Amino acid sequence: MLQRIAQRIESFLTRTPVRAAQSAVQSTGQALVRKLEHDALKLSTQVQQRIAQGSAQAAGAAVEGTVVGLRREGAAITKAAGHAAPLPDLHALIPDSVTSPAQFTRGGFKKLMPNHRVQGSDIVGGTQPSFLIERDSKPMRELLEHARQVGSDKKLTLWQKIEAIQERTRKSIRYPASGAQQEALQALNRQHLLGAAGIGEYHKIGFADCRGFAVTTQVLLQEAKIDSFFSYARTFYQGAPGVDHAFNVVRENGKLFVVDTLNQAFNKVPLTTMLSQGAQGYRFELHQALPFVYRNPIENVAAALR
Repeated sequence: MLQRIAQRIESFLTRTPVRAAQSAVQSTGQALVRKLEHDALKLSTQVQQRIAQGSAQAAGAAVEGTVVGLRREGAAITKAAGHAAPLPDLHALIPDSVTSPAQFTRGGFKKLMPNHRVQGSDIVGGTQPSFLIERDSKPMRELLEHARQVGSDKKLTLWQKIEAIQERTRKSIRYPASGAQQEALQALNRQHLLGAAGIGEYHKIGFADCRGFAVTTQVLLQEAKIDSFFSYARTFYQGAPGVDHAFNVVRENGKLFVVDTLNQAFNKVPLTTMLSQGAQGYRFELHQALPFVYRNPIENVAAALR
């Protein structure tokens, strides 16, 4: 199956976008067209290598990253030529519809499973890449082992387990407090822009934003077998719209409570409270559309090319 997918990707990328680009720019766009051809060939080679290694995850990452690059190059060609050439559309390759539950979920509460991707803001022009949920990096192996020990400790209450996981997470990553720390985080984001950064990469540099805290916490809560969800909200401070914020939710005795490893003041606050009067001057409004959580990107591409 993966062999057929690779062949279709190669055919799609080496013929359709390049042909359209050539007709759009004629001689003036040849340099960009050569870039398209180079990227298409590179993608085909990468996919073939990953398939040979038996890694659908890596093949999917190669496809997703290169398709986005092709789309950007193609858009530049189209703009330069003043011609609306039919170029590959990211949303055709990564479905953008709630009618495709097999590919992804969006909005609401989510479980984060291995190889899922939490969408970054780069897809809409922002500076954050997607997060890849991985378990194999050294930081994640150590964090997961600790979470399993915490989860199996019958002497601990639910909130003692949660707080132990949060404390261990905060020892591994911090919110950047200085210019140098912020630059380290931004450099990592730039490295994976329009791709996906493994969550362990942030633990290697020791810094993350709220998304990194919430994604890590969610993976560890699940490992500890704590009924929990990753979520995302618009925030309002004293009634004024603020920044978007990632956090977690746990279920206790049928009720939902906020778990926030970065902003501990929100810990244990009932979700209904955060969505109504709020706490500490802040109120949450749950996103209905962002961020997407993708599953099996190679299968998304295969579906789009049928």
